[in-house]
Amino acid sequence: PPPPGLFVLCRTLEQARAALAAGADGVYLDFLALVGTGEALRTLRAEGAPFIGVAPPRIRKPGEDKIDAYLMGLRPDAVLVRGLGALGEGAPP
Repeated sequence: PPPPGLFVLCRTLEQARAALAAGADGVYLDFLALVGTGEALRTLRAEGAPFIGVAPPRIRKPGEDKIDAYLMGLRPDAVLVRGLGALGEGAPP
């Protein structure tokens, strides 16, 4: 788990940069339709961000496993779990 601190949910790279500059301990990237998530994560890493998590879409639909694979391929520090459906096999029926 991440260390204790202030982690800000951001919907743009500019928001993430501003949150980190203001003293946030880390950010979670929650970009609309995931567009730009990978580029933002790589940019923030290059800029020395201490913690970068990603937030997958809130609603999980059958066949969207590609989204999980894409996000995990980015190698974030964490993935925000918004509901039991996001836990996959470990979720109760």
